[in-house]
Amino acid sequence: MQYSLINFLIRVTNKLIVWEENTMASFKALIVMAIWTGIVGYGLYSVGAHQSENYTQPLWAIAIGTGLLVTHIVNMAIYFKVAGERPFEWIK
Repeated sequence: MQYSLINFLIRVTNKLIVWEENTMASFKALIVMAIWTGIVGYGLYSVGAHQSENYTQPLWAIAIGTGLLVTHIVNMAIYFKVAGERPFEWIK
């Protein structure tokens, strides 16, 4: 049974939410955010977004910028989904 990337991230997020309640929620959110950012980074690298000639082409520049903006928005959504509205707390 194949899962899409979104379903995978939802499953990982749900497993981390169930993870020990005493564990810092921000740390769990950062793990999921790192996974998502790594997947996007690999995808951008795979399509050649890192090559310097792509920055001078307007369509490539808009696509890369949009991809990075969407990555940031999804990272914020992941953080608030996992960590909730609580601020970061240091280990007591």
